[in-house]
Amino acid sequence: MIPSVYVLIRAVESANVSGLGTLKDELVQDVKERFGASKENQLFTTATLLDPRFKEKHVGSDAIDRLQMLLPDDQDGQADDPSQPPRPKKARPSVWDFEDEVPQHQNTSEVAKYLALPRIPRTSDPLAWWKAHGKEFPRLAEIARNFLACPPSSVESEWVFSASGFISSERRSRLTMENLEKLTFLKFNLTELGFQY
Repeated sequence: MIPSVYVLIRAVESANVSGLGTLKDELVQDVKERFGASKENQLFTTATLLDPRFKEKHVGSDAIDRLQMLLPDDQDGQADDPSQPPRPKKARPSVWDFEDEVPQHQNTSEVAKYLALPRIPRTSDPLAWWKAHGKEFPRLAEIARNFLACPPSSVESEWVFSASGFISSERRSRLTMENLEKLTFLKFNLTELGFQY
């Protein structure tokens, strides 16, 4: 979603249409107001970051940090690698533990290795890329499948639009959008709450 919003804003701003400057400015402002918060949404930023066509192009370093936090603690792969010796367990914590820690280098993590690879062409299939690179990035591939998967059906949204059409009729033509939204919400959620009418 974030790349789509970015491209839409750039396309409108670069449109060379004479006499429609105000309309163009208002359209850009409206898109920024409606979708500007998408860069703060963890779902959208993680999905954009895990899309090998875009990666970190449209998101900040905080999205990379959040993605790192989604990975299990053993990001360096020691836990899954039987050739590595097991980590010794400490009997009790000490204030000197920070001195004994081996520094974790960012370049050994799956995220850093993934981001170091070049982006794929925009017309390529990101899920096919993750399928091909799943063994190289096993934890990221699992997260990518969750974030990049398509919704299984659009039936639910079609039901909502149909219900809105039934609620808004000629007899209710003065119904505001806010009230129509509230009535539609009630129609679908009152039954979920066990309300009998």
